Amino acid sequence: MLVPEDKERRSSAEHTEHVARILAHELAHQWFGNLVTPKWWSDLWLKEGFANYMSYLALDSVEPSWRSRDNFAVNELQHAMDKDADTTSHPISFEVSTPSDIRRIFDPISYSKGAALIRMMNSFLGEEAFVYAVRSYLKKFEYKNAVQNDLWKTMSDIGHMHNVLPPHLQVKDIMDTWTLQAGYPILNVTRRNNTIVITQQRYMLPKAKADDKSRWYIPISYITQSKPAINETPTYWMTDRDDQIVIPEIHPEEWVCLNVNRTGYYRVQYDYVTLSLLSRNYQDLPEINKAQLIDDALNLARAEYVTYDIALTFLLRMSQHFTDVLPWAAATRGLEYITDMLIREPAFNLFRMVNAATTYMNKDHHLAQFERFIAKARKLNLKSIESSVKLSIEQVKNNIYWRSRSYYQLQSYLEKLASDFHLNY
Repeated sequence: MLVPEDKERRSSAEHTEHVARILAHELAHQWFGNLVTPKWWSDLWLKEGFANYMSYLALDSVEPSWRSRDNFAVNELQHAMDKDADTTSHPISFEVSTPSDIRRIFDPISYSKGAALIRMMNSFLGEEAFVYAVRSYLKKFEYKNAVQNDLWKTMSDIGHMHNVLPPHLQVKDIMDTWTLQAGYPILNVTRRNNTIVITQQRYMLPKAKADDKSRWYIPISYITQSKPAINETPTYWMTDRDDQIVIPEIHPEEWVCLNVNRTGYYRVQYDYVTLSLLSRNYQDLPEINKAQLIDDALNLARAEYVTYDIALTFLLRMSQHFTDVLPWAAATRGLEYITDMLIREPAFNLFRMVNAATTYMNKDHHLAQFERFIAKARKLNLKSIESSVKLSIEQVKNNIYWRSRSYYQLQSYLEKLASDFHLNY
């Protein structure tokens, strides 16, 4: 596992991070799985979800420049949502009675969705209360077996003790709606005078039927143009019995963005006015929410909740303001699906032009974007992006940031990039 991936004994940043995350995951099993063991396979996610989530926290502590907490939204959250949207998805906790059931639950639902739900609890309880609750859970059940209700009770007790959970709320009431049924919701956001009206429905591929009654207990955080300070604490709770909730005192010309830092496990569909306001003020949003808007737009189009012309037009406009790898990662993931669908169609040449317009080289994220860009370019076989490649190489070579910090680390990457496109370097 520690052997470099190429014959020259060098490991890419992406490979290095992947290996480090596996090591952190397995170390986390000393606590989640060994010290406290799930009582039965039904609660496999209690160890795999926790180990997965803790691996990102560990890497973020050891190597902050990797931005592991931010990358979680791309690596795990989006991956879980892709799998959980399928009609064949299963609840994260369900009755396991056969060996085939056991094999089935070792999947992205247990690992990635499990981690995403733990991250959501971390967000609505707050870091201090969440850490205290996890320590209490481990201490109470050390060398014993536990079920998810044991975790819920500990989280509720600590949440109430720290006054971060409303007195009438129990974590079990919230989290059972996420663990005992498959899938996840879309929040539909509509403006009505000086208010925002929010409803929920299930997101599915293909689009969920109107008679689907799935509902969730949803923590809703948001920022606005007048209150842009980042705060992941839920301002509202939408219960599984609410038909809608209303956020008052939102100016008609003010942008509003739900699900701060995308800690909630749901998608958001904005009405035309709100999406237009967000597009005009895109640079003011947190990077994770920029990526969320792109990911949601492309996946809402994929499931036919909106048309692709809306999603792609939004992407093209917003790509002019991308300054971070996270929105690009979200865009690339969504565009790869369209590539696979169109590659044998006459419209593919037009789509390649759209895809080329979203090509960008970012100086951040420890070089991994170079390899992703090369892989994407090979797949598209797009000669017209040569000018973008040349420009990117020149930008890197002439950029003081790279010359002063790690220019020589880029040497092999630049050579590889130039070689792939038969450019002089």
